[in-house]
Amino acid sequence: MNISLSMYDEKLLKELHEKFRGAQDEWDKDDIDNMPGRVYPKYDKSSVETRTFTFNVTNEDKLISHEITCNDIEEGYTNLKITPAENLEKIDLLIGGQRFERNKLFLKLKTDATFFQMSNGKILPALELHNIEIILYPTVEGTYTISYDVLKNSDENFTLVKKNNDYTNKNYRCMENVEKYYQEQIFNKIIKLDGNRKFEVKNMNFNHPIVMIYVFITPNPEIEDIRLILDDIDYGLVATKKEDYYYFYFGDKNSINFSRIQHPTLSVTLKEESSIEFDVDIYGIGKQIIRRMEGMCGSAFAK
Repeated sequence: MNISLSMYDEKLLKELHEKFRGAQDEWDKDDIDNMPGRVYPKYDKSSVETRTFTFNVTNEDKLISHEITCNDIEEGYTNLKITPAENLEKIDLLIGGQRFERNKLFLKLKTDATFFQMSNGKILPALELHNIEIILYPTVEGTYTISYDVLKNSDENFTLVKKNNDYTNKNYRCMENVEKYYQEQIFNKIIKLDGNRKFEVKNMNFNHPIVMIYVFITPNPEIEDIRLILDDIDYGLVATKKEDYYYFYFGDKNSINFSRIQHPTLSVTLKEESSIEFDVDIYGIGKQIIRRMEGMCGSAFAK
């Protein structure tokens, strides 16, 4: 997923970004990945260890649980690969027992099963006090594989601060670091038409700044128009069709904070009248802030 360019007029998105601005958006005022006084490891990408784990699943197995073993607090984990992805119902990432990500969209898009925090160059640091757990939900018996790359921190100052708790270090005044990451949110609705061309999906329970929205309608009808209505106002946000789904793409910079929207509505217009039942799956990709301090980790805002 590209999260740099939007598909709508930038002036309009800036206006919507400011109109629905909330506490979560305040973090965008600063470059949180490079804030002074924060501790950030620097990983050596020239030396990579790949760890691979295989699981044999029977029909009695409801899930596969894999805990990432922290052999060294200097480690970081990335390039997660899970196979076969098409035989999974969903995947969860838990940190310290808290679910950080639940991903199902990969099934709809027919892509690799992974987490935002361990893909596209993102590195998930090891934690001294919180365990990191990957949970798979298989749909059929067979062999499943989890693999990921392990990198090592190469910053000596970071290592000294971690080991000595030296908060007065002139380069690293605080043991806390914060990062922006992405979460998948899901909303489902069954719609029964009675000879109509139009229907609405109301009160989508998304929250936090939303970067992108995917819409899947089954069975796949001939659609004339899909619009996003925010608090009963049509701002001209029309979905784009790609393959068997539609999407709205706002971009990272001008994301729209759904926590500040009382009545988000998806308005769908079909090309012909219909009297059948539709299953509407809507996926929102939202921004969240993760905080790490003294070996522990947590979200800055409630899910």
